[in-house]
Amino acid sequence: MLAAAPTYFCLGALVIHWTSPARQSLNYLQKAFDCAQRMGDHLYGGYVLYAATEIRYSMGVPCSELEKILTQDERYARATNNEFLLRSISMFRDHINTLARPTSSAEDGQVMKVDADSLEPNQAMMYHLLQVQRLYLKGELEEAFKLIENSIRRLDLVAGSIIEVDYVFYFLLIAWEILKKQRGKVSLPLRRQCRDYKERLKKWAKLSPENHGGKYLLVDALWQTPDKQYRARQLFDEAIRHAEEQQNILLAALANYLAARYHGDGGKIAAVYAQDAYRLFLQWGADQVAERIANMYGLSPELVWWEIGVTNSSSSAQAEPRVHAFNDLHSDLEVLPLDAAYRCFLDRICGELGLDFGAILLARDASLKLDYVWTPEGSASRLLSAKDQEEYERYLPHKVVRYASRTLEEVIVGTKPEGGPFANDNLLRERSSISFVCLPVVFNHVFAGLVYLESRHNGHFDQAMVEHIRHQSFYLLMKQMLEGEKASSEGVFVAQSVKDRLTRRELEVLNFMARGMSNTEIAERLYISSSTVKTHTLNLYSKLEVKNRVQAIAKARSIGLLDSKGLS
Repeated sequence: MLAAAPTYFCLGALVIHWTSPARQSLNYLQKAFDCAQRMGDHLYGGYVLYAATEIRYSMGVPCSELEKILTQDERYARATNNEFLLRSISMFRDHINTLARPTSSAEDGQVMKVDADSLEPNQAMMYHLLQVQRLYLKGELEEAFKLIENSIRRLDLVAGSIIEVDYVFYFLLIAWEILKKQRGKVSLPLRRQCRDYKERLKKWAKLSPENHGGKYLLVDALWQTPDKQYRARQLFDEAIRHAEEQQNILLAALANYLAARYHGDGGKIAAVYAQDAYRLFLQWGADQVAERIANMYGLSPELVWWEIGVTNSSSSAQAEPRVHAFNDLHSDLEVLPLDAAYRCFLDRICGELGLDFGAILLARDASLKLDYVWTPEGSASRLLSAKDQEEYERYLPHKVVRYASRTLEEVIVGTKPEGGPFANDNLLRERSSISFVCLPVVFNHVFAGLVYLESRHNGHFDQAMVEHIRHQSFYLLMKQMLEGEKASSEGVFVAQSVKDRLTRRELEVLNFMARGMSNTEIAERLYISSSTVKTHTLNLYSKLEVKNRVQAIAKARSIGLLDSKGLS
């Protein structure tokens, strides 16, 4: 029993996160705490709870959830008179409260209730790391760099713990900003230091990709050379997906924020990343940081307070026959002229699903136009005049359309919203009941348009319906993109020459892409990893001399690279 508690503690705090998901570290720390309780060693119990808080914080646990745990720990600390744990709780709690305040003074950037001189060495390192993080997220880079440059010299004090990784991670983020500002001024010692720390982070990411891989992806993206901007953007997206898979809200927020900055202070792509960063920082509990991002990018805060998702009010037994009826719709869309394909799409889907309204809005230049509509009174029609467009625009919930086109997020609402930004939309206020889907169609960040489908009954759509609508929408608006590509293409590709350059696996990936599959779906079909699919995709872009998925499919189609399945 005497050896069990320290053994479990060392495994949980210093070993497991290097090889396994950090959640397993918490399991070992729980065992260490249970042993300490049975032994009556409350001082050791305090060390265990503190280590568990460090790990949860590094995992990006929401601050609201962390606050609940701190409250439980505080009861234990007061009952056992554990001053070490009480100082730790105060340190984390003040940090959380500072981040949560939408506005703050200069003094708010510091933890006010904790005397840094009273902290134990590893506690003091965590204290300084929290300070560094706040300064960095507030944009006070010079102060953040001075603090972390001084603190990281004592990195051996936290060797083996998860915050050793966080120190290196934030040092590299901040140093990149400092070197970028210096531009022509060469700082060889700092560059060497960054190179060494980057190699260290890369090694840790290989040891435990679940815990540390996303941080390395972000650093690798930032440190790409100017001639590899496309690769940098791919790395940002990989980091975002990794953070989402690990449910690390803080890392996902940070990745979106850095991607927005990389894409520049203006433009639609930067705004999309910034909107996600804003939403995620709010979700994590850092209102102050979210407000700063909103101000930087001119975001509308009203658009983030709505939980979006698919309701399952309709039973799958009811939905399946209706979905099956247009399961082969894409075959018709392939052979029809573009205008007829739009009308066929609305006629088939709206009619088969018993909807009350359908519309297709197409992106042209910097605007979004309502081009096609469907109502139960007749077949789908194209709106040729501004007067017709104005007449039918009153059937659209404009707040929903604006949200979907700005954020490129799907909006799927199963019942009439009673709260959130959409509740005050004029159209939704008029309806006694409603369910709808608004799907942006995007190809590798190329926004093609929106599909809006509506029923005047609550709970009309279920997951299966939405998935099929999404799938058919891909074929419809891909056709639009391909038509545009065909009209503007220059030169002729030599089919045999291109075929000779492509591997068998690249051709397989290309054909699955043409069938509308995502990278994840292709990976599952070919029994390979998503990262391998991404590598094949990048090779395809290079060999076909294109920049995105749509162009790749268009050019492959024009020279007959797609098999019969990829063509249908």
